[in-house]
Amino acid sequence: MKRHPERKLTREDWIFIKDEECPEDELLFCYQYEMAREALYHGFRERRGHPEVTWKGWDPLLRHFSEWPRKPWLAIKPHVRKRRLAAYLKEQRERVAQQETYLPIEARHPLIGNVDRLRDSEGVYQNQVTYEPSIKPSLDVDFVADLTTYFVHRIVWRLPNEFHVRMFKDWLNAGRKYFTEHRKEPVPIKKFGSETTTFEKLKRLGVKRLSEAHAFTEAMNLVMRELNNYKPYNGQVVWLHAVKKAKDDFDAYISETPFSYV
Repeated sequence: MKRHPERKLTREDWIFIKDEECPEDELLFCYQYEMAREALYHGFRERRGHPEVTWKGWDPLLRHFSEWPRKPWLAIKPHVRKRRLAAYLKEQRERVAQQETYLPIEARHPLIGNVDRLRDSEGVYQNQVTYEPSIKPSLDVDFVADLTTYFVHRIVWRLPNEFHVRMFKDWLNAGRKYFTEHRKEPVPIKKFGSETTTFEKLKRLGVKRLSEAHAFTEAMNLVMRELNNYKPYNGQVVWLHAVKKAKDDFDAYISETPFSYV
């Protein structure tokens, strides 16, 4: 593991490795914020020859936090984070609501409203949909009777994958709740491999930072001292595997940004 002895970590730079430290409804945004800080620390800045492309210009979340990149997410007071997040989410909802084109799809669904089936003179679908963004369902007999439905969502590529995934999960949760309440029989659910949670990615990022600043024993002792004998991973082998996965997370994150190493 390459060491960065000049890297001086504060407690808030890694404390999110314990799940109680960061509120659950902030995990996604904490990860988004901290990964941008991590990228900047490792030299990923505006593209060569394109100084107009900045981190705050690319990621709208960062524009709401003047503390970035100087302060870690958890060093910002909770009531300030809550207020800034409310403004950010309001901005994003308004942008999504102003969308002009969608994937053409034939469907009517209580969670997404009416999808107009518009064809031109040659029978080709036009990309127009009448849509009110909402996860408030209304009774729909066809929906209750069928195990298949459709989701229409505009992908705003400047927003991180996690933002769109969260919107889709909210829609899924509301739909499944509605579906369950209006069916007599339970819906069979197939199980697939477990997904990596945002918390797990944050925890890996925390141990990566600790490993860059400290040797394993020193890092583990620091964590146990600060977090009341809490161990994020059992043993050095598992710890180092998490660091490796954190590097993969970082590479995947960087690949989705317009920035390069400077």
